[in-house]
Amino acid sequence: MILTLAGTADGREVIQALSKAGYPVLATAVTPYGAKLARDAGAARVREGALEAPDLTALLAGGSIQAVIDVTHPYATIITAQARAICRAAGVPYFRYRRPPAAIPAHPQVTLAAGWDEAVELAARYRTIMLTIGTRHLELFTTAPALAGKRIIARILPEVASLEECRRLGLWPGDIIAIQGPCSYELNCALYRQFAVEAMVTKDSGSTGGVAAKVQAALDLGLQVIIISRPPEPDALPLEEILKQLQQNSPEHYFWRRSTMATGIILLGHGSRIPEANEHLRVLAAQVREILGDVRVEPCYMMRTHPNLAEGIATLVKEGRQKIIVVPMFFCNGLHVQRDIPEQLAAARELYPEVEFIYGTNLGADRRIAEVIVERIQEVAPVGISI
Repeated sequence: MILTLAGTADGREVIQALSKAGYPVLATAVTPYGAKLARDAGAARVREGALEAPDLTALLAGGSIQAVIDVTHPYATIITAQARAICRAAGVPYFRYRRPPAAIPAHPQVTLAAGWDEAVELAARYRTIMLTIGTRHLELFTTAPALAGKRIIARILPEVASLEECRRLGLWPGDIIAIQGPCSYELNCALYRQFAVEAMVTKDSGSTGGVAAKVQAALDLGLQVIIISRPPEPDALPLEEILKQLQQNSPEHYFWRRSTMATGIILLGHGSRIPEANEHLRVLAAQVREILGDVRVEPCYMMRTHPNLAEGIATLVKEGRQKIIVVPMFFCNGLHVQRDIPEQLAAARELYPEVEFIYGTNLGADRRIAEVIVERIQEVAPVGISI
């Protein structure tokens, strides 16, 4: 399983390339919309919500993540630094994706700012400034003394959290543009005219971020363009190189990809203190494996012997199984089936969010079982007695 720290248009491209190459992908997405895009791109699993350092550490501790590809925004330096350090500590290969930079024209009205403080200083020279930088650094502009009395227009994503942050910082609704980019050249021109913008502040988000159209529209209307330079990323690689290194780092590349995509099955019996009593489940697991073909079948036990359910799940996860089916080998729908096993599976889902768990039904009253019972009766019935 490859973990992609996504959330951008590049993330979808990376997920599509990995899926096409045969790798199962677990993608992260902060918003429901981002999660939908990741699924549409081919991610086998999606983790939705903010990913903090402890969350990433827990994902890697599960043992099923073979590599991490960081496709977060080029300016998301905090999560990138955390991901790099956590992967190094966990011994998991880390790849930083290099987003191609935008083609920014050499123009007297284009100024590159070395950092956020310089960008604020440059923006303060103008009366109406449009910020297309997201909300993370918005407060640097709204609270800057040099920008007091200036009109700040914030172009943000149409997310509730973004709108709330703008309102918290004192921006009025008439100064907020909530829109999903990238915007066309024509739309950028219309927005600049609508708000009588004098200067536009942006980041070098690359071609996928719509920077070229944004900058060109501003220049054609005579606006000042302030571009915040990208943080250095000396270890970032293009997608083609990442795919190449993934293959080189795995000598048994094809087998590894195939095994991580496979399903694991657990036949869960009760368990006995008598060792030979547990052998029947192992034989049955081998028979099921023979019938199903190339499928991993693991016998496990509720109590009194090993492996138990948690141990069996851990084994399959370490093998890279992304789907685990648990079949309770019980006739009656008792407490184990109704309460104990579901509780253990709920705990497993928390521990291994990248794995899909499916709970099968117990054996129950089935005519096929009744036929086996009849055979057993006939085996021991005296000759001449009709059954």
